[in-house]
Amino acid sequence: MGNIVDNTKTRWGKFKPWIFIGTVASAALLLILFTGIFGLAHKSWILFAILFVIIYIGFDVFYSLSDGAWFQP
Repeated sequence: MGNIVDNTKTRWGKFKPWIFIGTVASAALLLILFTGIFGLAHKSWILFAILFVIIYIGFDVFYSLSDGAWFQP
C-alpha cells in the first residue's frame, strides 16, 4: 500500500485521494458485513462464509489504504 501512495501524484497530494477512497470503500464494506450481506446469512451459510471472507479481505485492504496514508512521511 505504501508503494501505491508513494507513486500517486495528484493536485490534492499523494495522500488525500487514498484516504478518501479507503474511507468510503471500507465504510461501505463494513456496512455490508454487519447487515449479514443483505440477508444471505439466513439463506446459505456456505455462500455467506465465502463472501464474508472475500469482503473482509477487501475491507482490510481499503482500511489499510485510508489508515496507512496518514503515517507516511
